[in-house]
Amino acid sequence: LISVSIVIGSIINISSSMCFNVSMGSTGCILISSLVIGYLTGKKEIALSEQNTKNYRILGISLFFVGRGFLAGLNLNTELSLVYIVYGVLLSLAPVGLGIVLCKYVFKYKIVNSAYILAGGMTSTPALNVLLEKEHSPKGSQYYSMAYIGALLTIIILSNNIAQNL
Repeated sequence: LISVSIVIGSIINISSSMCFNVSMGSTGCILISSLVIGYLTGKKEIALSEQNTKNYRILGISLFFVGRGFLAGLNLNTELSLVYIVYGVLLSLAPVGLGIVLCKYVFKYKIVNSAYILAGGMTSTPALNVLLEKEHSPKGSQYYSMAYIGALLTIIILSNNIAQNL
């Protein structure tokens, strides 16, 4: 089923790029196809063991960092300004702060579940790994996955609109 999820997610990624001129990226499409296939197969005994899940997660995050780090290093501008770092910090703190307020005071989630939601909203797989290592919440991965998809779709729509208006 993992292979099927990857193939279907890759097909969705290619199709969305060709049909809508917008891509959610291979990671987002594979996540969506995996969630759908997992839901459709139900509670059948086809789940991976916790150790195998951990190994796949470590491999995936390692490959992601190698791919992103290498490409970023190739395009690194030697005139990198401190202003970009400050923008990055502010753009990260604003949604996290809002997320904490919403999760704690409006939706009244437990703090650990709020952390999974915030990690998903920031599309931060490293944060998910830290949370899973420290405290494994039964529904944490579900919270993370749903928030990740919502954040991913929002980022795609907003960045596409911003790019068209430049």
